[in-house]
Amino acid sequence: MRRGGRTYRSFRIHDKARLLARSKLSAGLDIPRKLLAMKRTERTNLAIIIAIAVAIFVAIAQSD
Repeated sequence: MRRGGRTYRSFRIHDKARLLARSKLSAGLDIPRKLLAMKRTERTNLAIIIAIAVAIFVAIAQSD
């Protein structure tokens, strides 16, 4: 798919991370009530997870 084994391997890892992030996000979309009940620390952790997922997605979009 890509030139060189290393880039292809890292791409595969990114793809797994993207799938994982997507499943996390889809699971997170239907819990606004839980979000309101969350403690502040848990909410910031979720925000960090989403930020990382977005960063990975942007990196993939730029690499293509």
